[in-house]
Amino acid sequence: MGLAGIAGAFAVTAPAASAAPAAAGKMRVCNHASGYSSFVAFTTNAHTNAIAPGHCTRWRPSIKVGKLVYVQGKKGRDIFQMGSYKVPTGTYQVDTRGTRANPTFRIVRR
Repeated sequence: MGLAGIAGAFAVTAPAASAAPAAAGKMRVCNHASGYSSFVAFTTNAHTNAIAPGHCTRWRPSIKVGKLVYVQGKKGRDIFQMGSYKVPTGTYQVDTRGTRANPTFRIVRR
């Protein structure tokens, strides 16, 4: 899995796009590479409804290497599960866990 690549993208139901801030307990950062307009990483298993280009928060330091997170990316109207991605503070590699319907990712390198 390349550090700058997108690994194992799985399409899931796309929630309505919103410019609202992320809900409590959810983290968000931007990635404009590989055609993805934005992506989200959060610590709950609920899907976000707050993905929108230009509405991104800084990567919170409470999310550290080894922490399980849920990750989704947006391309067009579709939301994809992401396997590796870049964040503004550096490049992270994540390991896929869980099931296709409820995938999780563990940050394994930064």
